Amino acid sequence: VDRCVKSFDFTSSSDAVVGEHEKAVKAVCWQKELGCCVSGSWDKTMRVWDLRQNTCASTSNLPDKIFTMAVTSNRIVVGTSNRHVLIYDVRNLAEPEQQRESSL
Repeated sequence: VDRCVKSFDFTSSSDAVVGEHEKAVKAVCWQKELGCCVSGSWDKTMRVWDLRQNTCASTSNLPDKIFTMAVTSNRIVVGTSNRHVLIYDVRNLAEPEQQRESSL
């Protein structure tokens, strides 16, 4: 498991490092409407990457390690190691819109 977030160009068959986390990256999702990449890590952070400039546009600190993540047009759903499910609005990543505990 790598700490780097990478992009891959299928035309040239080359990859490039967009950025990195302090610990292993567990989930990466593409957000088509905003044209950005969202990554989640065991360092308890979720980061939004601007791929046009290869910079971190936003970092959100979470209470636990990120195990899974899904992105829709306006929501980011994050599953963490302590069974927390956090739902973020992509327009406001400062705090989760909803928090739940999974029964699984």
